[in-house]
Amino acid sequence: RRTYAAGEVVIREGESGNEAFVIVSGRCAVTATSHGKRVVLRELGPGDVFGETAVFAAEPRTATVEATEALEVRVVTGETLSQALGLQTWTGAFIKALAGRFLEADRRARDL
Repeated sequence: RRTYAAGEVVIREGESGNEAFVIVSGRCAVTATSHGKRVVLRELGPGDVFGETAVFAAEPRTATVEATEALEVRVVTGETLSQALGLQTWTGAFIKALAGRFLEADRRARDL
């Protein structure tokens, strides 16, 4: 588990990442840069997860996540996630394909 104070960045857009997160308590904002402006994509709270797409697709982070209040998260390493979901199996191929398609759709939406 890790804790973050309000205003602290948990993950940053463009960075590589091999961890995903489950929110135990607190809230955070997910933001991304679109046409040079910071855009709030969503707000997350207890039970929500984030950071998984970078792990599944082995691509840089697509958004920044910043604590908006005291935040406690459970950290799930890429290795643990890979083992739990069987990312090296045929089912994992489906998960990776979905992550790749999400990233493609996300990039196209930002270009609009």
